[in-house]
Amino acid sequence: MEVYRIIKPKIVYEVLNTEVIAIDFDTGTYYALLHVAKQVWLLLEQQIPLDQMGQIVSDYYKQSPSAVLLDLKPFITELIEKGLVESVDETSHLQGSVPSLDSHGWGYEPPKLVSYMDIQDLLLLDPIHEVVETGWPNTAPTPSDSTIPL
Repeated sequence: MEVYRIIKPKIVYEVLNTEVIAIDFDTGTYYALLHVAKQVWLLLEQQIPLDQMGQIVSDYYKQSPSAVLLDLKPFITELIEKGLVESVDETSHLQGSVPSLDSHGWGYEPPKLVSYMDIQDLLLLDPIHEVVETGWPNTAPTPSDSTIPL
């Protein structure tokens, strides 16, 4: 049984009507997961095992479970390669309730990940990257922060 989870807090995301926007603050890349990819992301959020995920998607879109699974495997592999999700020990996953899927009238298509790198520099300049474990507005000390007695 293959189980995956979204890598938080490295990945921040917002679920919208027909898509999920996810931002990787380590790289400054943001991603759009449209339609079926959004549905898969919602299932990943609940750590639904891959085989069950394939069954849920195939039931919802009235597709062959084996065909859907063939589409999901490379999509999940891409999410892992991009550092958005990671494999979870199958005995420790926290499966929640299955979210209700809503296609907003879109038919089935293989899930895909769309990457955007046009604002990487701006995202990486954001001071949120300098926050320490105690949270905002505390930031990591810089060499200029050292106190020199006068």
